[in-house]
Amino acid sequence: MREPGTSNRLKATFSFYPLPGNPAASGSYTMTGSYSPARVALYGSHWIHHPSGYILVNLIGKPPPPGGNRFSGSAVGCSTFSLKRS
Repeated sequence: MREPGTSNRLKATFSFYPLPGNPAASGSYTMTGSYSPARVALYGSHWIHHPSGYILVNLIGKPPPPGGNRFSGSAVGCSTFSLKRS
């Protein structure tokens, strides 16, 4: 979500949970970042629910096309990601 009164600053909540075939823990944390036409960068800020053994992960990717609702890219220090706006 873009912060009111700013041109490129973002705030987000990142939540994760187990899926069939991936028995991960559940957790969530806040993120802050920035947006430009070429890049979206979101940085882990603080835990809301911190499962033991998990770390904050930063997300860097290309913004979705106009009208798009999927953001994908690199989970820094981890792997790749794909997020869908709900």
